[in-house]
Amino acid sequence: MRLDRLNPVWALIVLSSFFIFVLGYKGQTATQAYIVYTYFLNITVSSYFIFSDPRPYSLNKIFWLFNFSFFAFIPVCQYELKVIPWGNNINDGTYLTANIIIFLSFIVYKGVNYFFSAKTAGIAAPADSYSQNYQLKFNNLGRIIFILSCVGMVIILGQNIWIRGSDVSSAGDTNSTVALLVEQMLRGCILYYTLVAIILFRRRQLKTFWFAMTMLASFLVNFPLSTARFYIASYYISLWVAYDPRLLRKRHGFSYVFLSLLMLLFPFIGLARYGFTKMNYLLEDPLAVFRNSFLAGDFDTYTSFCRTIQYVGDYGTTAGKQLLTVFLFFVPRSVWPGKAVGSGAFIYGQMRYEFTNISCPFIAEGYINFGFAGSMIFIAFLAWLVAVYDNFYWRAKTISAILPINYNAIYYCVFLGLLFFMLRGDLLFSFSVITGLYTAGYLFHKYLSVKISLK
Repeated sequence: MRLDRLNPVWALIVLSSFFIFVLGYKGQTATQAYIVYTYFLNITVSSYFIFSDPRPYSLNKIFWLFNFSFFAFIPVCQYELKVIPWGNNINDGTYLTANIIIFLSFIVYKGVNYFFSAKTAGIAAPADSYSQNYQLKFNNLGRIIFILSCVGMVIILGQNIWIRGSDVSSAGDTNSTVALLVEQMLRGCILYYTLVAIILFRRRQLKTFWFAMTMLASFLVNFPLSTARFYIASYYISLWVAYDPRLLRKRHGFSYVFLSLLMLLFPFIGLARYGFTKMNYLLEDPLAVFRNSFLAGDFDTYTSFCRTIQYVGDYGTTAGKQLLTVFLFFVPRSVWPGKAVGSGAFIYGQMRYEFTNISCPFIAEGYINFGFAGSMIFIAFLAWLVAVYDNFYWRAKTISAILPINYNAIYYCVFLGLLFFMLRGDLLFSFSVITGLYTAGYLFHKYLSVKISLK
């Protein structure tokens, strides 16, 4: 690693973390000291790989941004302040075990990702892979499907179209399989049509009027305060990437914006779940909003991983039952009475918590299914997927500055945000959303795309 290539922001993060967390630490036992040292190690590694990725944005960056935020920086703040989401019943041995597993997952991820990135980097794509010989028909029937999808979302959102309020939107209702699938299919159609409108507008193949009307309708049913933050993030990130502004072409522009929004905007958008009256009351003390967000449920991912380790230590793994439920998420509970709940709800339900809408990170999903080996296998699979998909997308960007009419290249814009959501968990809900959005968009794409003859 050459010193002249060190990113100044990375150096600032590392030095600040060292002085604040390591030198400023006042522990009582050797184990507690090792916990803080491993936090610092994970901060150093994850932040380095954020800024060492040469691409302006990528799924690989998303992986490291997630780990820096949710598995390193925020957890050490919580640990040193002795304020842990959902109670302080985690022992020091569990903290140290979690940090070591996280660091080992970094090694596995980097090794597998590097191997497959190198292996697939020089592979030439098939002639039709990026569909240069396809165009899209933005006909009246396509517009009608888009409009009907928007109307369907207005009906589903109802009184929550401007703000989540009572939190009764089916976006968060994992108990109603049919309702969840219907909503994701509608959202998938809306999101795909909007992204294609941006691409065609940038190519000057769509009139300004139709572009403006499409964006307005899409914005109204995806108002920033009206639905879950994971979807809003995926929606606006995908639009931003598809439009490809100048800031996004800078090497670290995406990372700076992403971290800023995560640390500054994420806590405030979460207030939308309370409704206007309580939200206005909470906004009277902005510092309390940050304190309650960073030290409470919004950043409970690391805590959930620790409690998963404790659960497996006490009761053993589920031997794949949670994973089977993920793959068969579309089967209603009326047909499958033994269908498992999400892993976050399962862990906290076993602890007799009344509130169980709690995250369970991707690495913890592997752990609860198959133990330590499961976590490493899950991370290795993710590293392979990220390597292959990143290379595919950036080959497409090299061929065409404006995204080509290829569905997987378009969906990549959406998956950037969805990957962060999946890493935070739980996997049951995130996988159903990812699958629903992908399927709806793909079916819409097959209808809109028309093969043309290139001479």
